[in-house]
Amino acid sequence: MKIVSVFSQKGGSGKTTICLHLCVAAELTGMRVAILDLDPQKSALAWHRTRGEGTRPVVVSIPDSELSTAIQGAKADGFDLVLIDSPPHAAPVAARIVAASDFILVPVRPSPIDIAALPATMQLIGKKKAAFVLSAAPQRAPETEETRELLMKYGLSVFGPITDRRPFFRAVTAGKSVSEFEPNGPAAAEIQALFLNVMKEIR
Repeated sequence: MKIVSVFSQKGGSGKTTICLHLCVAAELTGMRVAILDLDPQKSALAWHRTRGEGTRPVVVSIPDSELSTAIQGAKADGFDLVLIDSPPHAAPVAARIVAASDFILVPVRPSPIDIAALPATMQLIGKKKAAFVLSAAPQRAPETEETRELLMKYGLSVFGPITDRRPFFRAVTAGKSVSEFEPNGPAAAEIQALFLNVMKEIR
């Protein structure tokens, strides 16, 4: 079983959006996937309830204190992949999330505020295997590539962009992912590319 955390000290960076769409992309390949929702807003759990009780992927909202127990349970139940939707400003649990992860995805919006918040996130990640993903990026905007160039200075891979296309919002509102809502659309293609990049890193 592999554990991928979608992690950032910056709130509103697109962690939950990436987590939801990525988990369905994995499910569509036949993997058994669980999301551990540590965000107090419980957005991933709300999405799953819209999706319907008993549907896959499994989404479990847990308090910080139950992270290790939930991971052990997922491993015992034969899951292939666990995605951790981390809370913003996760200082008390951040070290445990990082330690538990095989790979960490750091969403970054192409904005000065997100870039300014990076040092705190990078300090927590340390030398753990990680990559950035450009998140909620405006389409055809120079800021996206400018941000990519800044991120590359950290020496990590930069995936994406995951753009601010409308299907991302519409799919989540319907309890779906873009891979289900508009499978042949550009948003689904962005998620598929991200999924393949993540799989290369954890295999």
